[in-house]
Amino acid sequence: MRRRKRKNKQMKFIMITSLSLLFILAVGYAAFSTNLNITAKGNILEKSRVIKSWSDSSDEDFHTDFYRENIITATFLDTNKVPDNAIDSWDVSEARDGGVMAYVTESSTGAGKYDLFIGATRGVVANEDSSNFFFNFTNIISIEFNGNFDTSNAVNMEQMFRLCTSLIQLDLSSFDVGNVTNMTAMFNFWSSEQNRSLDSSLTTIIFGKNFNTINVTSMHSMFAGANKLINLDLSSFNTSNVVDAYHMFYLCTNLVNLDISNFDTVNMLNMQGMFQSCSNIKTLNLCNFNTKNATNMSYMFLETSSLEKVYVGSNWVTTNSTTNGMFTNSGISNVTIGQCR
Repeated sequence: MRRRKRKNKQMKFIMITSLSLLFILAVGYAAFSTNLNITAKGNILEKSRVIKSWSDSSDEDFHTDFYRENIITATFLDTNKVPDNAIDSWDVSEARDGGVMAYVTESSTGAGKYDLFIGATRGVVANEDSSNFFFNFTNIISIEFNGNFDTSNAVNMEQMFRLCTSLIQLDLSSFDVGNVTNMTAMFNFWSSEQNRSLDSSLTTIIFGKNFNTINVTSMHSMFAGANKLINLDLSSFNTSNVVDAYHMFYLCTNLVNLDISNFDTVNMLNMQGMFQSCSNIKTLNLCNFNTKNATNMSYMFLETSSLEKVYVGSNWVTTNSTTNGMFTNSGISNVTIGQCR
């Protein structure tokens, strides 16, 4: 009898203890889950914040030819609410659930001109394919990201600001590009059909500490035709995986100061026309360039008529590369190895 009572007491104790542990684990899990939902950022838990992608021929929402030509400013917001004064609005979320909304209001600059607003609760998350986002917005003069555009999800930024010929300054200090692999023609103002610059207005690009290009493989014609840039500091760029730098600075005709002193070019195969027609540059510091694996260096300094000095180190090798017209119409006829300090 005593043994049975003792056994029953033990069973009750075990059941109570087990239920208590289950309660604690359940409460803990709920708190943990709640905490994740509150603090997590990005596209994994909040897919409704991810904006859609566009091609260079998209003709919908604010990417119609009409709006491309008449949008003057773009502003990113931390809300998806559309105000009453909106003239037109669109669901531009990838999930098509209204999580990201875009709308236009009439601009104070004049009739028929518009201000664009793009917003999501807690800000917009970039699509993996962020190429062509503002492609051919020829009259846009400013883009304000305001910390409301999370680019850590982006992989492709090809032609992202190409042919924004009225854009004056671009502040990308909030951009996290650690996952981006393609920056082809990102700030390109060169018409390949007409083989000329389209007279951009862009004088300043601000790159922040998170603009880490470590995974980028293509910078093909990245700044080509940006003929109003005078100073360009790319000392923070990590180019160790860049393979293609074809025409990277082609037709940057007003560029005077170009800091690429930290460029790692060990994997860079195509440097054709890299500095072609940079007609105001007098000095280039290429001391960190390793060209042992380069296969095409043709026309690299073609028509750099003001070029006086090019500093290179012992890893400047051209024996494995084509060098046709490398210094044609440039200010110098060759470079001297070993001038780096």
